[in-house]
Amino acid sequence: MVSSAAGDAAAGSFELSCLTPPQAAIKNNVTKAMFELIFIIFTPPHIFWSLIITKTPKKKRGTEESQTFLRPPFSAIIVPNMKDYPELTEIFSDGGVIESGMANYELRREQQDMALRIEEALATNEHLIIEAGTGIGKSLAYLVPLIIYAKTKRKRAIVATYTKTLQEQLTKKDLPFLREVLPFKFNFALCLGSANYLCLRRLHKSRQLGLFKDEDDIREWDNIARWSRKTETGVKLDADFEIDQKIWMEVCRESDMCAGRKCPYGSACFYNRSKTERSNADILVSNHHLFFTDIASGNKILPPYGAALLDEAHNAEDVAAEFLGAEFSYGNIRYILTRLTGGRDFGMDPDSAEAILKSAARTEMHVKELFRAVLARFGREKTQTRVREKNLFKGTAGAAIEELSGLVRASASKMKDENGDVSDEGCELRAYAGRLSEAKNALELFLEQSEPDFVYWADIKPAGRRLRASLYSCPLDISRILRQTLYKNTDSVIMTSATMCVNDSFEYMKERLGMVNAGELRLGSPFDYKKQALLYVAGDLPSPAADFEEFERKALERTGSICAAAGGGTFVLFTSWKSLEKAHEYLKENVKGLNFLKQGQMKRWKLLETFKNKSSAVLLGTNSFWQGVDVPGEALRCVIIFKLPFAVPDTPLTEARIEKLKEEGKNAFAHYQIPQAAIMLKQGVGRLIRTKNDRGVIAVLDPRLILSSYGKIFLRSLPGCAISQDIEEISAFIPFAGGV
Repeated sequence: MVSSAAGDAAAGSFELSCLTPPQAAIKNNVTKAMFELIFIIFTPPHIFWSLIITKTPKKKRGTEESQTFLRPPFSAIIVPNMKDYPELTEIFSDGGVIESGMANYELRREQQDMALRIEEALATNEHLIIEAGTGIGKSLAYLVPLIIYAKTKRKRAIVATYTKTLQEQLTKKDLPFLREVLPFKFNFALCLGSANYLCLRRLHKSRQLGLFKDEDDIREWDNIARWSRKTETGVKLDADFEIDQKIWMEVCRESDMCAGRKCPYGSACFYNRSKTERSNADILVSNHHLFFTDIASGNKILPPYGAALLDEAHNAEDVAAEFLGAEFSYGNIRYILTRLTGGRDFGMDPDSAEAILKSAARTEMHVKELFRAVLARFGREKTQTRVREKNLFKGTAGAAIEELSGLVRASASKMKDENGDVSDEGCELRAYAGRLSEAKNALELFLEQSEPDFVYWADIKPAGRRLRASLYSCPLDISRILRQTLYKNTDSVIMTSATMCVNDSFEYMKERLGMVNAGELRLGSPFDYKKQALLYVAGDLPSPAADFEEFERKALERTGSICAAAGGGTFVLFTSWKSLEKAHEYLKENVKGLNFLKQGQMKRWKLLETFKNKSSAVLLGTNSFWQGVDVPGEALRCVIIFKLPFAVPDTPLTEARIEKLKEEGKNAFAHYQIPQAAIMLKQGVGRLIRTKNDRGVIAVLDPRLILSSYGKIFLRSLPGCAISQDIEEISAFIPFAGGV
């Protein structure tokens, strides 16, 4: 397809797309092209469009090949561009379609500016980074231009979010609303990993094979079977009852076990339906995990897309590092071995079955020896320990896994059905062989440390009565990988969040994400923080860097005083579980009349519901409660930041990033640790003011915010609210205190 710029130059307000190969022949056939142009100009639109059949462009990612097939005699088609759709200023305006369709809609200049800047980036194939302050309505601001891009360019656009909450907002609220009010039709689809879907073949096969013996398990299977007959999506989260993960793993879709066209349930397959929806969609909605898994797979999971927008993009670096790396764990190997040797009859010939049983026993023995060596080296306490030495652990676990994989694969190839194709059991065995090969590759990568720009570490943590030990290999710099994959193969990539700037600059995020040459847009919040929020700083407490124990003791006392002054309705955010546990015990014993909740006490959604329904509640949380939590109104009127959220420098990935910066001659504290902490602090502070009617106090107990030389960097990154060191002002500022 001719580039957008070339098309605009060739046809003014139209995009000329030469669609039938070979293009050289079309260029030489001037007379034919002129005839078609005259035909298009003078043919009534309803006749013209009725002559054309289009299909979604099939683009091979990583190349510039693109084909669209049209009904003859057309070899070219004039495709309307964005000017044939309503102007964004009309959509986001007084009396526009959004205001007309949405009760209590308020026109925000920032929302319109964001939409227009995204429209420009999409039209010019520009990568863009945006900080959009809380409350501007950024989801609508990016969805509308993305929809128009998808319709005019005939390419999909994808939106990827970090949290499930935002994903549900887009698919259950924002996109359905836009489909109702926009004066043109579009389709969208939610993209989930295949294991989220029920597999009807595995569901019925599991009962036939007698995989469930326990009465509770059988009862659970019956519930799933009844649900399968009424569900429209087959998605686990849509079930009206809680499904045990152990049972779900026996009946969910596994991509490497799919029977494909041979499946007797193909026409009713929930995942196939979702794939059809995806292929017909203009807008795809995914999460960061699936988005980066697709990139790691070479774009084999999601349909092709021309534009990508990542919301909550301040998390993109860490998610990308996780899914572009590799993990080798005893638990994963043990799961495969149990499936192969658990007494199930796969229909193998006796000799193959015996050989696999013996090989599996040897594999388990060698893998156990490996992890015994890991525990002997690093201990049995919870730890993440970096491994710098190649081939630190000797043994033949890799060779044993490879041998077993070969035997399983050979056996699978001999298992045929009545049509001479590989049987269902053979497909399952083949999947296990593939997983064993992947595990062997992950182990080799860790032991040989063959990727120079990776960091390697052992992770040991308690899992009930047992220990879970894993060996991780993770890319140190994801910016290079993203430049070679995502940015190179996508017309326009847009990263946005409410927290992308540090010290009034995008430099930190652009460098970490590899978007050095991207365009920039920074939009403030429409909220009046000077009136709505008070920033209290405990400047009289000792510095946690100088004497942490003394700081922690006094900070716990101050936390109790603030919670009492606020009368509950408070989040207390920590950077360590140890401090959280200490605080929970202290507050329960010393502060009466309040209901203290802590992360892990119950499921996250239930914890939040309990907090919202009790005005006297105080919720203590760590990392996951610093972001993605929305509690508007009086239910949340105070957020306490226990300590500035500097990343612990002895975690392997952080340590390696700091070392790399030092090797480059940079000040790692200024270049990485301060910006990273400032971004997280902004996220924590952002939990408080969610609407124009919210009012409350942000209390930072770390005195370094105002006493250190770098404190001004944090302050410049925060909303411009009044600052106080007087605790008496807290109860005076909060509009509601007390009551149950």
